[in-house]
Amino acid sequence: MITLSASKAREQWADLLNRVIYERKQAILTRHGQPVAVILPLKALDSIEYLEQALAEARAGLALARGEEGESYTLEEVRERLSKQ
Repeated sequence: MITLSASKAREQWADLLNRVIYERKQAILTRHGQPVAVILPLKALDSIEYLEQALAEARAGLALARGEEGESYTLEEVRERLSKQ
């Protein structure tokens, strides 16, 4: 992982972008020494979005398993409800 200031990233933008694309590096940009942004390969973003979706589905499944108004559901009922969403 690469860490550099936002001003340094601006100066070295072409090189930084090439390292992210071709070397699959991630870059953390800082401002006044504090991390403010990240640059990462598109494939990494796809993975993050996939994991976010999986987490949301797991949370929805947990909410369904806990039930509404004291109801409870079997795992099969939860799966069936999730497949309809």
